[in-house]
Amino acid sequence: MTETKKTVLITGATGFIGRRLASLLVDRYAVRCLVRDAARAKGLLPAGIELVQGDMTDAASLKAAAAGADAVVHLAARKGDEPDIVAVNVGGAHNLIEACRAAGVRRVINIGSQASRLERRGAYGETKARSDEAFAASGLEVTTLVPSLVYGPNDPGVFGKLARVTVSAPFVPVIGDGSVRFQPVHADDVCAVVAGCLAEPRTIGKTYAVGGPQSVTLAGLIDMIGASLGKKPLKVHLPYWAAMGIARVLGLFLASPPLSVSNVTGAVQSAHDADYAAVFAELGLRPRPLAEGLKDALA
Repeated sequence: MTETKKTVLITGATGFIGRRLASLLVDRYAVRCLVRDAARAKGLLPAGIELVQGDMTDAASLKAAAAGADAVVHLAARKGDEPDIVAVNVGGAHNLIEACRAAGVRRVINIGSQASRLERRGAYGETKARSDEAFAASGLEVTTLVPSLVYGPNDPGVFGKLARVTVSAPFVPVIGDGSVRFQPVHADDVCAVVAGCLAEPRTIGKTYAVGGPQSVTLAGLIDMIGASLGKKPLKVHLPYWAAMGIARVLGLFLASPPLSVSNVTGAVQSAHDADYAAVFAELGLRPRPLAEGLKDALA
């Protein structure tokens, strides 16, 4: 008799991590994805995935998506200080929690953000902290993962922008002195951790920092990207006050500015020290070294 696969609902499935996670899980689970545009999602996600159209602010669509699911991986979030960031990140967390309760879904893997661990949080970090608090108080079987800087091929985020600027521009702009530190982690390693947590009940009720084995400054990361691409990047430093001024002006005119207050806030602060290796040790996994990961990400 063929064993029925458990159903895993992924929010934020068309994002950078979500697409890779869906591809990893589709052979192990019946994967269902909450998407805002089903037609667009079909071109981004692998075959064999069930699509449910909706979003984090639509409580009814979340209840429909959660019905019959065995677990949820929550990735969806606004990141650029958009006007609806509170509604999506905080209100959406509460909507998802209620949808899980209504559907009898107990298991949740909640993907947090290092921005929530900063001393001075922007809107993104603040809303992610409130989201994490909601899941922690939900009574559900939650594991929260807090990644450091995630990187990989076709990355639309910080890493991808640095790589594209290094290739195409005469210099790389750096906010502040470039001393902010990260533990860059490959997107596939994050996905492996999510899959491991889904299969490992010992991770329930825990919060894990997720990072690679090497700590590096922003300036150092830019140099490593340049070396991998055969270039020696010229770094031009932009003072914090100037970057913040630009971000505030852009925010007055653009709903999703290319540089937000949260971006600037995070660019000059290192997150508190954390044990980035614990979750990998718990699951018997090995995160790839940064130099190895960069070869894959920049190929």
